[in-house]
Amino acid sequence: MNRLLRGVLSHWQLYEPDTDIQFDASVPLPIAQALHRRGVKTASDLEAFLYPDAYPFSEINALPDAEQALELLHYAVQRQKKIFIVGDYDVDGTTAATLLYTFLEALGYTSNNVKVHLPNRLSEGYGISAYAVQRAIEFGAELFIAVDCGTKDIASLERLKAAGMRIIVLDHHRVDSSTTFPPADAFVNPQRPDSHYHNRYLSAGALTYRLLAAYQKRYGQPEDWEGVDLGAISLLADIMPLVGENRALVQLGLRRLRSSLRPGIAKLMEIARLTPEHLTYSRSIVFQLVPRLNASGRLRDARYTFYLLSASAYSDKVREVAEYLNSLNQYRQTLQESAYQEALKQLEARYPGIMTGEIPPPSALVVVGKNWHKGVIGLVASKLVERFYRPTVVFIAAEDRLIGSARSPAEVPLYEVLNTYCRPYMERFGGHDRAAGLTIRAENLESFTREFQAGCATYEPLVPLDFIDSEISPEMLADTDFVSWCDRFEPTGPQNDAPRFLLRGLRYCDGVEGNKLCFATSTARLYEAYPEGVHLERLKTYLNQHKGNSLSIVFTPRLSSANKVYLRLRDVLIDND
Repeated sequence: MNRLLRGVLSHWQLYEPDTDIQFDASVPLPIAQALHRRGVKTASDLEAFLYPDAYPFSEINALPDAEQALELLHYAVQRQKKIFIVGDYDVDGTTAATLLYTFLEALGYTSNNVKVHLPNRLSEGYGISAYAVQRAIEFGAELFIAVDCGTKDIASLERLKAAGMRIIVLDHHRVDSSTTFPPADAFVNPQRPDSHYHNRYLSAGALTYRLLAAYQKRYGQPEDWEGVDLGAISLLADIMPLVGENRALVQLGLRRLRSSLRPGIAKLMEIARLTPEHLTYSRSIVFQLVPRLNASGRLRDARYTFYLLSASAYSDKVREVAEYLNSLNQYRQTLQESAYQEALKQLEARYPGIMTGEIPPPSALVVVGKNWHKGVIGLVASKLVERFYRPTVVFIAAEDRLIGSARSPAEVPLYEVLNTYCRPYMERFGGHDRAAGLTIRAENLESFTREFQAGCATYEPLVPLDFIDSEISPEMLADTDFVSWCDRFEPTGPQNDAPRFLLRGLRYCDGVEGNKLCFATSTARLYEAYPEGVHLERLKTYLNQHKGNSLSIVFTPRLSSANKVYLRLRDVLIDND
C-alpha cells in the first residue's frame, strides 16, 4: 500500500511495490523501485527501456489510411507531381513540414514542384486557411498534404478536392465519435476511433517521421535522408507521453542530435550555450531549444524556423536567422511575463487572498486581456496552471469576440469538459485533453465561465498528487554510481518522470543565492538544491518559517559537469514523521 504524505506544493505517495523486485545486483534497490513503478519489471523490459534499438516498433499499416498515404505519396513522387504542404506554426507543425520537405528534396524535388505554407498565427490562425487554399490552387498542386492540422478543416479541404487535388492529412488532434472525417484520400490520425495502432499519442512530427521512414524502408529511397531528430523534438515540444514508442523515438532522436547536428540547430545551440552533451536531458530541448524555435511562429512568421530547420549547410543567413529567433524569444519572454503579472492582478482582484493562499482557487480560472499578444496566451495559461493547479483559459479581446487558449492539469480532461459543458458558447474549438484553443463571443464570457467552472468542479478536490519512488539515506548520495543511474531515465517527461526520492533529517541553511537553496545533514554535509522557478518563493516562505526544524525533502539527484552531486528540489514535506 502506498503511504500518502503532504508537501508544500503537492501530495505524495511513497511507492511500496507489492511484489519482489528482481534485477541484476548492479541495479541499486531505489533505482529498481523507480523502474518497477514505470512498468519496467523484467530484464527484457529494462533492455527496451535503456536501449531504443531493442524497442519493437509496430508496423505503420496499423494506422488507418497509412497504406493509402504511402501509395499516394509514391505515385506523386514517381511522376514528380506538384506537392503543396501546409503545417501548423508551432514546433510540431514546423518539424513535420520540414521532414516532408527535406524528404522530397532528397528525392529530387525543388521549389518548382514542392511548396510549404505555414500559417501566420495572427492573420490566418490555426488550420488550413482560405489563403493557404488559394496558394495551393495558384501553385497548381496535384497532391496536398496537411500536417498537424486538417482534422477539422472540412470546408477548406472540400475546396481543394473541388480543384482536383488528392489529399493526405497527417494529424494527431482529437477525433471523437461525433467528428466528421475530413474529405481526404488518406486521413492518418492515431486518434481515430478505428485505429489499431498501439500508440494514440504520437506528435504530428513523429507521425510524419514514422510514415516517411516506412516509405524509405519499402521503396529503398531516399538513401541519405534521416529525420528521427526532428521527430524527437516534436514529441518533446508537444509534451507527448514519453513511454514505449515515444520514449524510444526520443532516445534515438537525441542520440542523432548528439552525433550529427543540422546546421540551424547547431547555430541555435551555440547561441543558447548548449553543447551536444546537454542533449542527454529532455529539459535542454524543452526549455532551451523549443522556445527559440517557437518564437517566430508565436510572434512573427514560422517560415524563419522552417528555414533554420531545413538548411543543409552553414551560411551567414543561418547565423542571422538563429540570432533573430533568439531575439524574438527574449521579446516573447517580456510579453509573457507582463501578461502573466496582469493576469495575477486580475485574479487577486476577483478572488482576494488567492495569491497568498488565504483562500483556495475556484474550480477553474478565466482571465481576459485587452492588449496581450496572441502568441503568448497559451504560455500564460500554462504558468497559471502551474501556479494554482486549476484548468485555465486565457482570452484576448478581438472586437466582439474573445480568442482563448486553455490548459489543464492531468486530472481534468480539458477537451471533454469544454465539449460537454461549453459547446453552446464556442464558435471554434479544438485541441487535446491538456491543451485547447477556442473562440467565443464576448457577450458569452460570463456564461462560458460559469459552465467551464461547473464542468471542472466535477473533478474536485483537485490537489497535485505524485509518487516518491523510494526513501534513501544521505550515504546513497555519496555513491556517484547510484546518482548516475538517475540520468539513465532520460529522456524524462509525461508518464516517465525523473526518479523522485525522499530524504529525511535535513536542516535548512540560510544564505540563498538566486534560485539555490541549501540543506545540511546531521553530519553537516551540505547539498545545493534547485526548485522549479515558479515555486521558489512558496518554498522559501515555508522554509523560513521552519528554521531549525528537521525537514524532509523530495528531490531528484543529479551530477554536475564537475561530478558533484546537486539536488533538483521537487517539494518540502509538511508531514515529517
